[in-house]
Amino acid sequence: MAVQDREVRQASEAMPSFAALFRRRWKYLATIPLMAGIIALAASFLLPVVYTSETTFISSDLLESTEPGGLQQRLQGMASRLGAGGLMPSSSLTEMLPSLLKSREVLDRVLDSRIKTSDGSEKTTLDFLNVEGETIEERRLAARRSLVENVLLLHIEETSGVATLRATVPDAVVAAELANTCIASIQEKSQQLYSSRASDQLRFIRSRLEDVGESLKQAEEALVSFRERNRMANQSPLLRMEEGRLIRKVQLEEQLYITLQTQAELAKIEEAKNTSVLSIIDKAVPSPRPSGPRRGVIAVS
Repeated sequence: MAVQDREVRQASEAMPSFAALFRRRWKYLATIPLMAGIIALAASFLLPVVYTSETTFISSDLLESTEPGGLQQRLQGMASRLGAGGLMPSSSLTEMLPSLLKSREVLDRVLDSRIKTSDGSEKTTLDFLNVEGETIEERRLAARRSLVENVLLLHIEETSGVATLRATVPDAVVAAELANTCIASIQEKSQQLYSSRASDQLRFIRSRLEDVGESLKQAEEALVSFRERNRMANQSPLLRMEEGRLIRKVQLEEQLYITLQTQAELAKIEEAKNTSVLSIIDKAVPSPRPSGPRRGVIAVS
């Protein structure tokens, strides 16, 4: 008990000393966060000024999928009924956008593109980024990483599917050029993917058309043969039942054959279609004001 009283007494005696120390040193203590803010503000002036430009767009297949009876929707339904679901996209182009943006082929197209700068000159994106590397491939690898991690930012609205691509660099004109060039590269790659997929679909449908055509021929021959062998089939319930089964088989194969012929024509249209797979809502334009660094935020934080 005595030990506890002594500890309480010592703590009570220490409190005034701390308070007195704070009263004597409060000016110095108050200047610490102020000095830190001033130093942070001064350091922010060493950071390069950057500009951000953005372009908004939406996937054309997303627009088409909302239209009842759209071509893409009919092909998807046909593929599911015929067991060709693997040939159709398991996800929309909107869901594929993040992967496309990070793909080596799309990024290399951006790096090799010639872009305009604020001073009116032109250079490749790779030269503008000015990344270091002992070999050209090392430079390209570092440039790809810089584009994905520092320059480009993709945001997709979950409800509407509208996508926004932002590019942030120290040049306002280059920021807009990069955003638009990146979308053009994604557009080109997506068009190749869709064309290749449409060709695969058409090959599958034609293969099924041959198989179903052969099945229809066999069903028709079986029905003709049955009727030639059983000219009095109407007088036998069993023969009428067998004839009905053969007729239904022919009708089923005919319906499937006609459906496949229709879908083959639709697939031809899809294969030959050369429309944009991305619908641009707003193109990127140079920003009149820098987007960073936000010196006020840096100083306060």
